[in-house]
Amino acid sequence: MESLGINPVLLVAQIVSFLILFTVFKKFLYGKIIEALEERRNNIQKTFTDKEELEKKLKNVEIELEEKRKETLLWKKSIETEANKEAQKIREDIVQKAEGEGNRELQKARGRIKLESIQAKKDLTSEVKDLTLGIINKVIESKTKDSKWQRAELEKSLNQLSDLKK
Repeated sequence: MESLGINPVLLVAQIVSFLILFTVFKKFLYGKIIEALEERRNNIQKTFTDKEELEKKLKNVEIELEEKRKETLLWKKSIETEANKEAQKIREDIVQKAEGEGNRELQKARGRIKLESIQAKKDLTSEVKDLTLGIINKVIESKTKDSKWQRAELEKSLNQLSDLKK
């Protein structure tokens, strides 16, 4: 072995020193290294587990958000429907009030027209009576000079006009 450049004493010393070093490392460091590696493996596994749990929670939150969105849309639609119904009711009330006021005004106008018509008839009757009396007086004056006959005819005409007036 010396011809190969290997010193047997040095080789044995290196083997012994390697075994001592291996034993020390195994006794003092190997357990801690394995423990650290195991802890790291557990942390990584925990991280993946936490990630899966977070993804599940995120999906649940997304589902809840979608449900809340749907509930909000339904609530919005119900409010719109209710508002439309209320607006329609208010519109109908306004139309009914306007129709009622229009009918009252129409009745008042009809009443005024009726009163004015009655007054116009009275005025017309009075006017016709005056004109008739004037015509009768002129006809009677021109036809006869007899005052008795004139008075009798005048009273007769007045009675007939009074009967027409009633």
